[in-house]
Amino acid sequence: HMIENNLLELKKNLTTLLDKKPIQTQIDDNIVYDPNLRHNAVGFWSTLLLSGYVKSLQVHKDEFGDSVHTLSFPNEEIRGSMRQLLLCVSFGRKDTQALSQAMKALMMGKIDPFIRFVKAYMRYALSYFDGDKDEKEKPYHMLVLGIFAFFANTHHVRSNRESGDGRYDIGLEPKPTHKNMKAIIIEIKVASEGEDLKKVAKKAFQQIKNKQYKADMDARGITDYVLLGMAFSGKEVEVNYAKDLV
Repeated sequence: HMIENNLLELKKNLTTLLDKKPIQTQIDDNIVYDPNLRHNAVGFWSTLLLSGYVKSLQVHKDEFGDSVHTLSFPNEEIRGSMRQLLLCVSFGRKDTQALSQAMKALMMGKIDPFIRFVKAYMRYALSYFDGDKDEKEKPYHMLVLGIFAFFANTHHVRSNRESGDGRYDIGLEPKPTHKNMKAIIIEIKVASEGEDLKKVAKKAFQQIKNKQYKADMDARGITDYVLLGMAFSGKEVEVNYAKDLV
């Protein structure tokens, strides 16, 4: 329930932990277990720390005197369990199976199953997008980031990473143990009212090429990519890609 009620706020940090990287967050040293706790992101991390589902690597006091901890998962078993929990909360058990099939196809360069999954999921995911009206792209960014948490075991999942002449929205680089898998770069755009969604998706895809978002991974010897321009409007999504570039 805590993840469900704080999904937008928690998903980025959870995805970072799944990629075996530590996070920093405030911890409540005097947590009170009451009904309001399920709506409290700080309470979520405090509960995980007290119950041993994360461990503290370092702690300091911020300027307000609150405890700020550097956290990580203590072992692979818990990391794997949290990965499955995050996917189930985000998509449900039935959809997690569909997601698994779609993502495995994507790694083979078969993009249509992934597009079908995202379009089907968006039809009943509208409540997910009742976020900050001034940051229209953020909830879509976090949704896609959550989808690609599926690859946390095989890829480094990065968000807003500098590369080429700008920052790509989401990038997945195969880990050394999975060099046979494809790298993925995604640019996300939200269409304005009346805009052609397909044209916006094409614009997002062209941005990946024009700003040379592959440069960072190219420099590390990555050669096999899936490049996706994704455009959203409400519950609708379009994806643009070029088969000769995947």
